[in-house]
Amino acid sequence: MNSIIDLHSHPTLKPYNNSAKKNIKDPVLHTEYCNSGEQFIIYNNPFFKVGAGVAKDSQANMQKLFDGKVKIICASLFSYERGFADLRDVAGLVMSPNLIECLTGINQFKLSVIERAALDTFHDISGEFQYLWDQVQWFNSQNFNYKIRLAQPGDFANKSAADIDSENIIYILLSVEGVQSLGITPPDHSKRDVVPLSNDELEFVLLNIDIMKADSPAGMSKWNCRPFYINLCHHFCNRVIGHARSLLPMMKKAFYQELNLDAGISAQGKTIIRKLLDNSTGKRIYIDVKHMSARSRKDYYAMLQAEYATEFAQGKTPIICSHTGISYKYDTLTAIDAEVDDAGKL
Repeated sequence: MNSIIDLHSHPTLKPYNNSAKKNIKDPVLHTEYCNSGEQFIIYNNPFFKVGAGVAKDSQANMQKLFDGKVKIICASLFSYERGFADLRDVAGLVMSPNLIECLTGINQFKLSVIERAALDTFHDISGEFQYLWDQVQWFNSQNFNYKIRLAQPGDFANKSAADIDSENIIYILLSVEGVQSLGITPPDHSKRDVVPLSNDELEFVLLNIDIMKADSPAGMSKWNCRPFYINLCHHFCNRVIGHARSLLPMMKKAFYQELNLDAGISAQGKTIIRKLLDNSTGKRIYIDVKHMSARSRKDYYAMLQAEYATEFAQGKTPIICSHTGISYKYDTLTAIDAEVDDAGKL
């Protein structure tokens, strides 16, 4: 196969969340939202220029993917986490809403809603999916030299690599970035404690999984293409599953990752995982282990061995790691075994 498969991509993240809501074909340039002073800060302050390594445009637009011979992508739907909206003093700069929009391309009103923990995250990614659906219809109505198709893994059963290479089509499989995107209210980082989900919150998350699988009561679902997989964690505490450190050391001044860092999977987290992996209607959503702490990965592997041993042996519950990096020393399973103290903590 000469074409590229991108297992983790965000073609809708910037166009869906910016003020103009542009199309998915062309890049979104953050400089469109910056005045000259903000542009100078973003491009010249060492924190942003070197340390953060934040791109100044959207990299996953369709034209760049097609030009790069990418034929299959897993498009990740993602509701921005509250931790990104905390306004902090960074490298001597007050992170004003204007500056954050300039840096991220996310509109100020949405940032303010996220900061107040007033965003229904599942409604947010449902809107992002609807935006993607509408964009695919628009895109294919234009006279471009290639098409886009929303797909399910089974759609490739009768296709050879040569077939995919020869087609002027980009296939999109859906994924979801973090269980916080399933309707979980983010924690208040200032209180420095993890509050378990209420029974109503947990039921809301489980119902939303049914909606993604189109197993919800008639009229409740706008989803007609279920996600291929979900990675359980992202950069901040989601209240049910421990995450790994993922931001550079100098980013600690801007973003607080410590809450639930390196923790394992709670009982509620395991209930959510079982719901995702349930295949009673043939609509399993697989698990991506990216961003999980070493302890939560270990907990998940133990679940697979204890509850899904036969299916795992048959390759029906594969371990997916869509994107990854070099582990911190406590992000190794052997380090956990060697360094756990009497309290059960690292």
